[in-house]
Amino acid sequence: MPELPEVETIRQTLEPVLHGHRLLSSHIYECRLRWTLPDHLFESLHGALLLKITRRGKYLLWHFDVGRVMLVHLGMSGRLGMATPREPLAPHTHVTWEFSDSPLIYYRDPRRFGMIDVVNKERLNEHPRLQLLGVEPLSLQFTPKTLCQVSGHRNIKTVLMDHKVVAGLGNIYVNEALFMAGIHPQRQQCHLTKAECTLLVESIKSVLTRAIEQGGTTLRDYRDARGEPGFFSLSLQVYGRENEPCLKCQTPIRRSVQSGRSTYFCPQCQNLH
Repeated sequence: MPELPEVETIRQTLEPVLHGHRLLSSHIYECRLRWTLPDHLFESLHGALLLKITRRGKYLLWHFDVGRVMLVHLGMSGRLGMATPREPLAPHTHVTWEFSDSPLIYYRDPRRFGMIDVVNKERLNEHPRLQLLGVEPLSLQFTPKTLCQVSGHRNIKTVLMDHKVVAGLGNIYVNEALFMAGIHPQRQQCHLTKAECTLLVESIKSVLTRAIEQGGTTLRDYRDARGEPGFFSLSLQVYGRENEPCLKCQTPIRRSVQSGRSTYFCPQCQNLH
């Protein structure tokens, strides 16, 4: 599933191409995504100028000059890309958009778990997919206090994966940030010291920033909007490295399952006790 760095990389590759261009037309080839796309979904955007593309968590927000915003979530296998108008559409292409003096933009999604919606700008923050999202991890508002204020006795990995606490963090980068901070993923959040919370926040910001600089992580089929893979996979310290030696201490990396997701950690560098 594309996580925050991959979504941000797609935003950065699309916005320079589409900023200031008008949406001329759109076509829905398959309406059955996570939620069915109405036939008229994009009609209010035809002829509108794209002002900017922003990101909230894992959602891309396309802002048009008619006071409307298009939300796009890539789900597990969604991809936004660019093609020439004469280029044959690849399988699983469900939506295309034609902008003035721009490549054809397509949404491709083999598993169809993504979502697309169009809402009024003034009601954007009330959208049910956005209104409960927590703080952006790369913002100034994400501080050690964010973690210290979380109530309950959940383990720290579960807390970080909760988008109501921190928006957009995914499994790969939570694993990597916990390793960087030297914190075991099963440690209870309420038992972390202020110093550990500070180090963890710094580690999350560092891991995400480096991943964005390297175009995200391609493990299987992720590509940015230009069709380029992400190279942060070459920098992974623990994720996907079960039984391989820790790059710091040579102890074999272990894998466990938390809430149905694989967790990778070094039992020496991330001591539970």
